[in-house]
Formats: sequence, structure tokens, C-alpha cells
Amino acid sequence: MFFKTSYFNNFEMRSTISSLFLLAASVPALAQNISQTTVVDQSADFNLVIQSSNETLHGSLLGACHNGAAHEGLCIVDNSFNYSSNYVSFQFNTTRNVCTDTNSTGTFPVDCNDTPANATVGQTGILTWWLEYGGTESPSLRVSQAVGLAYTPTSNVAQVEVGFADSSLYVAFDNEGLLNIQNYVDDTLEPGDVVLGYSRAYYRWYICKTYFAGYRYTALTWVLGSSPPQNPTCEKVEVKRVAV
Repeated sequence: MFFKTSYFNNFEMRSTISSLFLLAASVPALAQNISQTTVVDQSADFNLVIQSSNETLHGSLLGACHNGAAHEGLCIVDNSFNYSSNYVSFQFNTTRNVCTDTNSTGTFPVDCNDTPANATVGQTGILTWWLEYGGTESPSLRVSQAVGLAYTPTSNVAQVEVGFADSSLYVAFDNEGLLNIQNYVDDTLEPGDVVLGYSRAYYRWYICKTYFAGYRYTALTWVLGSSPPQNPTCEKVEVKRVAV
């Protein structure tokens, strides 16, 4: 009797499962169309403020200083400068993916399943500044320029530049608002190309007396590699993002 009851229970279960599959098969499937779009987000204006053990430098603003046609460096400016002036105002540009699913019932946002940026060292993006032109007759004319590095083969000190370079410098701001450059490869470890599996942040910013195309400034630089800067005037600093 026990065997007979178990047999019929199993038979009923198999019949129920079969019925569910048949029911599911009878419902027409919704055609899906997943699309992905990359969106650029630009921050509100902010200042770049020097953090240093040197009281003379600490708290100083960085401003775009002219050193060529539509070309600037990032130089120390007077603290009495208007903090909201375009001269000392910068923007941070990052990208994110937006995904949507379109089917017969409409279009809906869906998760792109992207790997989130490291919240500690920050998401990488491009630092920009607005170059205004047109003089007093057209003061609203402006174009965005990207921050990059200008290298000299005989020096380990690269000058920070603002211009229309072919390749922009990707930077980030960490959870304390400090500017950094990231890399996931460490060439100081054998065999010279060790992939870390994560992005490491570097803070090799210095304020130095610089010379570029006939212009002399006290300006922001980046030291290449782990050795000290060969320019004897350089002082180690951090660069902090501060809202206007």
C-alpha cells in the first residue's frame, strides 16, 4: 500500500511539472534588446589647493598660467585671487555606462554590471579648464582644454600642462580629495611587468621653479619614477580638490 501511494504521488508530481512546462511554453517570450550608452559627467567648478609642510606654499591656489599659444601650465597664484574666477576653476570629467532593455512593453533601465571604481583611490577621469577667448566683445566664448604632462627626455620632472594635447592624462581624486595618478602594473617587481590586479594610486606632485618655452614659473610638476626630482628647487606637495 505504501508503495502504491508513493507511486501515485510521484505520478501526480510529474504531471504537475509537465503542466507547468507546457504553460510556460504557451506564453509568448518578450523579445529583448539590451543597449549600452556611455555618458560623460562633468563636475561643478572647483579649486586645486596645495597641501604642504611649507607654510608659504600650504593653501595656495593653482591657476592656469600662459606659456604659449592656447597652452598653459598650473602655477602658484596669489591667495587673494577670487576663488570663483575662471583662472583658478577646474572641472573633472568621468564616464559611466547607461544600459536599457527594450521589449514589446517599452524601454526600461537595467544594470550594466560594470565593475565599480575603487572608492578609496577614486574613479579616473580627465581634468579640464575653460580657455576663454574673444576678448571683451565676446567674453562668453570658451573651449575646454585637458590637463596633461610635458616631458623632457633629459629630466625626471614632467611639467603639468593645459592644452589641446592628443592624449589626455587620466587622474583621480581619492576619498580625501587628493589628486593622484593610477596604474595596475608595477615595473619595480620582477619580471618588470607585474600586474597587481588592482589600481595603485601615486602622489608624485611637486612644486618647482620651471622653464618652458621662454616662460619661468613656480608651477606644479610630476616626478617620473620613485627617485627624487633632479630639479633642486622642487618641494613635495599634495593637490586637493576644494569646491568653489
